[in-house]
Amino acid sequence: MVFTDAANTISTSTNISYDGTDLTFIGNATFDDVNINGDTVSAPSTLSVTSPLLTIIGADGVNINTTDSDIVITPGTGIVKVISKTGLQIPVGNTVERPVAPETGCIRFNTYLDRAEIFNGTDWNGFSPDFAGIAVQEIVPDGIAQSYILDRTATSENIIVSINGIIQEPDNSYGVFNSTISFASIPLVTDIISIRFLTAISHVSAITDAYGDTLVQAINSTIILDVDGQNVITINDQEVQTAQDIIPATGNINLGSLANPYENIYVNNINGGVLSGFDPSSISDLVGDTKVQTNDTDITLAVDGQTIITIDATSISVETDILPVTDGVSDLGATGKRYDNLYVNNINGEVFDPTSYTGDIDGGTF
Repeated sequence: MVFTDAANTISTSTNISYDGTDLTFIGNATFDDVNINGDTVSAPSTLSVTSPLLTIIGADGVNINTTDSDIVITPGTGIVKVISKTGLQIPVGNTVERPVAPETGCIRFNTYLDRAEIFNGTDWNGFSPDFAGIAVQEIVPDGIAQSYILDRTATSENIIVSINGIIQEPDNSYGVFNSTISFASIPLVTDIISIRFLTAISHVSAITDAYGDTLVQAINSTIILDVDGQNVITINDQEVQTAQDIIPATGNINLGSLANPYENIYVNNINGGVLSGFDPSSISDLVGDTKVQTNDTDITLAVDGQTIITIDATSISVETDILPVTDGVSDLGATGKRYDNLYVNNINGEVFDPTSYTGDIDGGTF
């Protein structure tokens, strides 16, 4: 073969060889914008392959990857066939991982809902699992036996028997004892006998809507309520957890009651820092007549609706008796911390006469 370089000068190349059948390149080969480098074919824009029948064979599999766009297959007949005896794996992900803008007919398996789902153009429609199944057994008669063994223990009432598509009447056309079915007459070898076992519902672990994303589930010792694919309430034997706001339908709904109040309420913020309908300058009992209240000038302590103590910047006013807990133990004032003046009308029910008082006044005077 004769080669020319960029200046059209005849030259030779040890990187290219042709044996009459195969053309071999050592290194990269570029045809227009298509570059071939070993086992990689690349193009800066769209790469089109046209063939009456394109066959791709990969001994270890075939991988088709895109960086940021869809993979689109447009068959001329409008039908895409997958010829396999094992399975077709669809995309798998939880509810949050659903595509942002799905196309109608988009199908995936939702790991959170534990079921496949399809997008109908508006909502995701879940394929709900069967809560009660119907098992089927086919019996091939031999034309001799009148009784046959069933796959499971049954009764005449919880199976449906058909012969050649005709439903048979229990106890008349057949009878069942444990796992043996006996026919009134010997079935022919050409008869097609179908047994359907009706499974009674022993429990229901979930209730769901038609779309499969709003449901109530009972899982072990937990009840889970989901709405539109989002967990709303989780209940166990210790607590009730909510992932959403709790909003009363009207303004007269209470949280707790006088007879059954909550022990503690823990919050980070109350309506942006202010508790609506609550006066932070006052704390009280449940009835509201025993309380401590503050205003701009004083603090008031009330018991059973009666003001007992009023405190302002200059004085403490008491409107009831001040009694020590133990007789003869508590002092009013102390050594080094005496009251300046003591104003009284009576002491121990008597008029106080300072001229006749003989007690210890600790160096003070009345």
